[in-house]
Amino acid sequence: MDASVKLRKKIHDFIDEADDRMLQIFNAIISKENSEEKGLTKEHQEILDKRLQEHLSSPESGKPWTDFVNELKKEYGL
Repeated sequence: MDASVKLRKKIHDFIDEADDRMLQIFNAIISKENSEEKGLTKEHQEILDKRLQEHLSSPESGKPWTDFVNELKKEYGL
């Protein structure tokens, strides 16, 4: 049995035993997932557009990718 089949069975078993509060949580998640468009929200697209314009107007203000990755590795112990 592959992992997704096992996970589906586990979720089905859990739902069969879930109380009303858990069912309402699952329903909220499903409703939210079904109501959202796939892809970026308008707000996220605006943020990315703004950051792109900032980069295009001042490309030297950023930092090299390797420096960025090294900072993340140091900060998160990766």
